[in-house]
Amino acid sequence: MPNDIFVQADGDDLAPGTIDQPVKTLQRAIQIAGSRSAAITLRGGVYPISSPITIQRGDLTIQGVENETVVLSGGDHFKAEWQLFRNGIYQTQVAGQFPIDQLFVNERLQRVARYPNFDSSAKFFGGTSADAIQPDRVQRWKKPVGGYVHALHQSMWGSKHYQIIGKTDDHQLILKGGWQENRGGNPDNPDFIDGYHEEYLYVENIFEELDAPKEWYFDEQSRTLYLMPEGNVDLDQADLVATSCKQLIRVEADQALKNITFRNLTFKYTGHLFMEPYERLLRGDWSIARQAALYLENTVDSQIIDCTFSDLGGNGIFISNHNRDLTISQCLFQDLGESAICLVGNDKAVRSGAIRYGNDIALDQIDRTPGPKLPDYPADCLIENNLIRRIGQIGKQTAGIFISKAKTIAIRHNSMYDMPRAAVCINDGTWGGHLIEFNDLFQTVQESGDHGPFNSWGRDRHWQTSHAGGFEKDDQSQARRDCRLDTEQPVIIRNNRFAHTDGFSWGIDLDDGTSNYHVCNNLCLGCSYKLREGFLRRIENNICVGPNPPGKHCCYQKNQDLIQRNIIVNTRDGVVWHGIHHQPDQLCTVDYQLFWTTTEAEPTFISSGQRLNEYDEEMTLTAWQEKGHDKHSLFADPMFIDPASGDYRVSPESPAFKLGFKNFPMDQFGTQKAEFQEMVSIDRPSLYIADGLMDSNSGRDKKEHIWKGATIRNLVGWEEMSAAAMGEETGVIFIRVPTSSEAEAIGFKSGDVALTLNDEKCHTINDFLGILSALTEAADNNQQIVCRVTGNPPDRDIIFRNLIRA
Repeated sequence: MPNDIFVQADGDDLAPGTIDQPVKTLQRAIQIAGSRSAAITLRGGVYPISSPITIQRGDLTIQGVENETVVLSGGDHFKAEWQLFRNGIYQTQVAGQFPIDQLFVNERLQRVARYPNFDSSAKFFGGTSADAIQPDRVQRWKKPVGGYVHALHQSMWGSKHYQIIGKTDDHQLILKGGWQENRGGNPDNPDFIDGYHEEYLYVENIFEELDAPKEWYFDEQSRTLYLMPEGNVDLDQADLVATSCKQLIRVEADQALKNITFRNLTFKYTGHLFMEPYERLLRGDWSIARQAALYLENTVDSQIIDCTFSDLGGNGIFISNHNRDLTISQCLFQDLGESAICLVGNDKAVRSGAIRYGNDIALDQIDRTPGPKLPDYPADCLIENNLIRRIGQIGKQTAGIFISKAKTIAIRHNSMYDMPRAAVCINDGTWGGHLIEFNDLFQTVQESGDHGPFNSWGRDRHWQTSHAGGFEKDDQSQARRDCRLDTEQPVIIRNNRFAHTDGFSWGIDLDDGTSNYHVCNNLCLGCSYKLREGFLRRIENNICVGPNPPGKHCCYQKNQDLIQRNIIVNTRDGVVWHGIHHQPDQLCTVDYQLFWTTTEAEPTFISSGQRLNEYDEEMTLTAWQEKGHDKHSLFADPMFIDPASGDYRVSPESPAFKLGFKNFPMDQFGTQKAEFQEMVSIDRPSLYIADGLMDSNSGRDKKEHIWKGATIRNLVGWEEMSAAAMGEETGVIFIRVPTSSEAEAIGFKSGDVALTLNDEKCHTINDFLGILSALTEAADNNQQIVCRVTGNPPDRDIIFRNLIRA
């Protein structure tokens, strides 16, 4: 029989812990339990945790009484005596030694003093400004040390965060940080890694910027708290909570801990993690802090059921290194600074695991033994029936569910929305076998770019940095042989709904190197799918409706990809396929698809960037079929049953059936928990696509020009931005650089994007040609020209002379 121990907020830690004489704290209950099998039951109430509780034993249940709210709080709850300071700002002395990382007043988050002020309608960070850290503003700040700068990544691939550690005599800030991303910036100085966006940033924790309701500032030296309250708040009666504890419970031991259960608990009020040490995760884009409100390592047959994770400065749950058969079910995650659920294994389990984009291991030094080297990673875990919303409020390289160095993770029947980046992100191919099904993912990629509600990378043993460019890839045959060394088992993505109704999204984004995936029976609204260089992808029986067509980028030769029996409907124009640096003749199969447009436009197939000589940039369906692709595919109305109500099954008369398409259920997406379904129905916007939804074209001219034998034009659209790994729609793309052309002799390649000439920005082709013309007129034949280019990694400078014939 288990040892039953009871906890009550007004209990006594000197009591025996019986139902009639409960203890006061969870920490004391764990002590009483000792090493025996135990069930600890907490009555409704708030249980403060000032430092993480460590659990090093198994056969333990920690649960709240059903229908009572049990809060495990990392916050310091306090009252205060306030005095008017000035201009609607009040001040109080705070007793004790605890820092204040976040502040809540009557359970409402207050904003630390910031510039620009918080604006809920702003797209990024609640407001950003290019002048946030300019000298004319910095000079107003008497004590900026201890402030923070938050910025998007320079390519909008997440965010970077810095602490202010000083300022120069000319009012330039001295910063520490930037390690929260694994891509971008110069890593040579580990204390400061640049690469932040110079327009999308804001500054906080600056006393002089305290000028708006709900803003606060804490002077740590004098322990004075300043607050401008909302107009209806009575500060003398208010419940104040200051967060500082960054983790609440850590389950970890050298030996496996079996049968641990957390049930009906609320994890609330933890501090931020963005300035904690971060770990680079292989060659994916992520770095991460291995901390969370609930941290588990070395557990077996354990579960987290009916719990709430709310108002956390960091991650919700972190499943670290060896864990087996863990279930996370019917939990609510909301209002988190970082990610909801992270499953991350140990680098030591990875064979030939390179770290950071651009770092390749020599082919003759790669360990080609399939699979992991050690069992130190999460496997056979189930994440189902959860609701995840409003996460990534600080960190933008975050996800509802994040996986790295893990195997056979099942993600099903979850609803995820309101997040800055992907809902589900797989950082690398180690080690596959994941099943992602019956999820409802929408309102994602809200504060970043070049991503989708699902994203994966596969920069594993088969992948080299040179593979990210155009056609010129080395060792493709070796890459093809190695593509399943890490992703041993296929990743299956099926029966999900992916919706994006606000601008551009890739949808199902199988990015660099992603291999061995089966994508079928998914409904994509406002988005579709993208296949970057990889092998063995089966894309079958999906429905894509919206303005952003599917496509393939940076193609491997003989990639063994199969694309068939999909329904593609463009609601903006006629484009039903957009390939970039792709080689359609290297696909295993692309056929039996049904194309349709809601604008009466004829279907168009786009090949941009580097392309095969016999392919035009725009091709009709007939011309496309003459090349041997989509030979049996049709252009016809798919005859959806009731799209206005979200039913995209096709009617019995649909021509899709002639192509082998099969209907799949439209009423099983997302959480099946009635309470969560009601919450989703209140939050969810219209998911149903209208004609012409969200035209993402920028209007940049696509007219082509010939320069030194090369075909060039403006870089246009998110597709080409993604292929060139850029966060801004700028530059001049080299569509074709013929062999033996003068442009090739100079050093240009197909797929290059020219960014600057002698440090002058080439935003458009008119800039490019105009700068060249001005240089030619002003220079003699020995004038040296430096052209900075991207698009074919790594970025490089092309130096050439004599522009007379430019």
